[in-house]
Amino acid sequence: MISNGTLRVLSIKGNYITDEGAGYIAKALEHNKVIQELDISFNEIGTRGFSDIVEVLPTTNMISLFANRNPLGDECLLMLSSHISTPDAKLKRIELCTCKLSDKGFAQFLVALQTNKIIS
Repeated sequence: MISNGTLRVLSIKGNYITDEGAGYIAKALEHNKVIQELDISFNEIGTRGFSDIVEVLPTTNMISLFANRNPLGDECLLMLSSHISTPDAKLKRIELCTCKLSDKGFAQFLVALQTNKIIS
């Protein structure tokens, strides 16, 4: 864990982490109130692993999630859309660059963004 001022950051980008590893990360983050930013970019995390991480977000104080360059797909956007549409959502910043997402997936995500009051 790296502390960047007052923001608590866990950056594990570029480590070839798969869905299995993302599951371990999610378990470690469950109910963690210290880490506020998670960077899982440049790994091999797919739908199952991303789902595990999104599932624990309501139990954390996570305000930033970076998942760039992972083979996520539209199912992951749907999960994230469901999460950011809830009152428990604390995420203020999300990065999903180069994640094999389609126009249809983004259209559904943008609808969720319209109801979210935190992400600017």
